[in-house]
Amino acid sequence: GRGWALFRPSTPAGEPAEVLVLPATAAATVDSEPVEQVRFGRDEMANLAWAVEETVTGVTGRGIDRTAQVDRAAVPARPPVPDPPPVDPATGLPVTVPDLSYAFATTVPENWVPLIPTAVPERPGAVRLRRVPLQQPNRDGPPVAVTGYSRLLDWRPRPDGTGPVELAVPEEEVSRAGMRVLRHWQVARWTDGSVHLWLGRTRRPVGGDLASGLRYDAVEPR
Repeated sequence: GRGWALFRPSTPAGEPAEVLVLPATAAATVDSEPVEQVRFGRDEMANLAWAVEETVTGVTGRGIDRTAQVDRAAVPARPPVPDPPPVDPATGLPVTVPDLSYAFATTVPENWVPLIPTAVPERPGAVRLRRVPLQQPNRDGPPVAVTGYSRLLDWRPRPDGTGPVELAVPEEEVSRAGMRVLRHWQVARWTDGSVHLWLGRTRRPVGGDLASGLRYDAVEPR
């Protein structure tokens, strides 16, 4: 009988075809400046992986430098200490204000998105890095989730309105070396002279660890 084969071209009659299939590809493209740019990397000091939205697409379609635009997701400032200090009604003495304050965790810029390791139920031993919104501290209630703007991290809302859709990448894709993923316009001319324009994605290596400055159980001056 006819031998079994996998990924081998065949004729319309089903017979093996002794040909090599080469898909059509552009030999060269002209690329625009990135309209979106996200850096993925490891932060060994914080024991965490991050996706940093460096450039996002604005309403005009041009890239916006998100790193220069955002501030740190800071805890709202404490009210100033009254001068003179208030008096404790129980003792009649002035209230002593400590020189140091305790913080459960320090903050990071709003465009730094945590990637949390999550087990894959159907694949024992497999781990995916799940994108979760950064939590904005709030003294008047629970933290407020801060969502991003990049299409690469897919911040579309869930149909039930409970937050952004799920996004997870295999853990091995984010190494210590890190990577940068770009979205930019690309244009090429085909063999018949026609011009083709599309919005493509490019992955590039980038060296060095990330340093978010995130620390836990921090004691700082008031």
